[in-house]
Parts: sequence; structure tokens; C-alpha cells
Amino acid sequence: MGAADRGWRYRRQRWQGNPSAFRIDGQTASGQNWIVTCGNTETSNRGWVVQLVLRFPSLGGVTDLAIWTREGEFSGRFAGLDAAAMGFAGTPREVPSGHADFDAAYRILVRPDRAERIGIDAALAGRLLRWPAPAMTPHSMLAWRNRYAFEIQARLRENPDWATVSCFIALGSDLTVGLPPPENPTAPPGFAERLVGGLPR
Repeated sequence: MGAADRGWRYRRQRWQGNPSAFRIDGQTASGQNWIVTCGNTETSNRGWVVQLVLRFPSLGGVTDLAIWTREGEFSGRFAGLDAAAMGFAGTPREVPSGHADFDAAYRILVRPDRAERIGIDAALAGRLLRWPAPAMTPHSMLAWRNRYAFEIQARLRENPDWATVSCFIALGSDLTVGLPPPENPTAPPGFAERLVGGLPR
């Protein structure tokens, strides 16, 4: 009902075998198309069992930004290999948001020539870290641009309610406002890009 009231298309993802899995297709106020999916993850994950994914297909391109956790499975797996693992051309630069708690938990990695054009300030970082009530705050988040979309993942401890889903869409939309226009890849995707594009959905 919440999606329909906003003119968005809601569908259940019955093929997953999960009655709570769904997909919503919609647009931002500026007309930017997005897709949200929700589904369970592998039971081996610790601390979270549900994953929300928000994709903006028209913002896909050369990787110039990633928000990554400092702790956990991905930062451990890719320690010291951020540029290759995330598809960066060259060595990314870490740019602090100015929000101490967010910067202690996450790294904002940007391509050096775009470091001054990523609009993530302390206020937005604080909202990303602790979602405004009544939405549930996620266990963790990831975000990055790959050749297929600008993608944001939220890992949740339980199935989301509408307040959480709508908050996620709003925060993701705000996160895209400061993004520079995407650059189209000039070469076929390599192993690193396929790896990034194939991270858990």
C-alpha cells in the first residue's frame, strides 16, 4: 500500500522461496529510476539475515566511489586490495565525512580526481549511520558505483517494515544527489569488476 500510494510498483519475489522477498520499482522526485529488492541471505552471516538493495541503473559507470565497512567480512577479505576489488582505476583516496562515529565505522573511498565532488557531509553521514526513527538502523551498509548501477546495500537483523524500506529509499536518493555524472567504461569488464558486480544481492 505504501508503494502504491507513491506510484511505485511492488512485486513479491516468489521464486526465492521466501514469502517476505519483494521488489519495488520507482523514481526519485527528480525522475531518477531505482529498484529496491529485499531477501534473505546465507545463514552463515553473523549479525544480519536480511538484505535490502537499492540500485540506480542510470548512475552506473566507472567506479569512482565506495562506502565500505572498516570491520567485517568484506573489509577483511579485501584488506589492502581495495582498488582492485572495487574496480577503481588507480589507488582510491579516503575522504572523511566529518562525522566521527561514521568515519570510525566506514571508509569513504573515492577516485583522487573526484575527491572534492562527492557530496557526503557530516549530516548525511549521521543519518546513514543511525537511521531516523521509526526505521530500524541496519547492522551495516555498503555502497559503490559499478558499471551496472550505483548500488547501496543495507544488512538488517530482521525483515524490514515500511518505515525502514521508505527510509532506505529516501537515504539512498539523498546519497546520489552529490554524485558526479558517471563515466562509461571504455574496456570490457575484468575480473575485479565482475567480482564487484557479483557481490551478494
